[in-house]
Amino acid sequence: MKMIFSLVVAMSAASAQAGDLTLELHGIQAGKGQLMIGVFDSAESFLKKSMRKLVVPATSADMTVSLPNLPEGVYAVSLYQDLNSNRKFDTHLFGIPAEPYGVSNNAEGFMGPPKFDAAKITVPAQGLTTSIKLHD
Repeated sequence: MKMIFSLVVAMSAASAQAGDLTLELHGIQAGKGQLMIGVFDSAESFLKKSMRKLVVPATSADMTVSLPNLPEGVYAVSLYQDLNSNRKFDTHLFGIPAEPYGVSNNAEGFMGPPKFDAAKITVPAQGLTTSIKLHD
């Protein structure tokens, strides 16, 4: 019985492995506001409710940001540069973005935001580094 319990515990630990997601970010307006980063784990939550958030000052045009201990799995990342620090993604008429933004895989939408499937990335237990360019 102890052997079976140990095997179950070992299998649970293996499936719960986590790695770092490292984002290489480009096209930032240096010294203006902050980057609002969200990690999403499903199409249903994408761009609605992130499972992990990070806010960092926009210090330079190119930055590297790490999200540590992210369980291995499929995710999509969305971010925007909050130029006026109001913690909202500002838009113009008809929802056209007024602040720089980016999505994993540099996915783009047609007549709206990109879909989760276009933005999804797989983060293995050993972690992943991916590049995102912000659009104006």
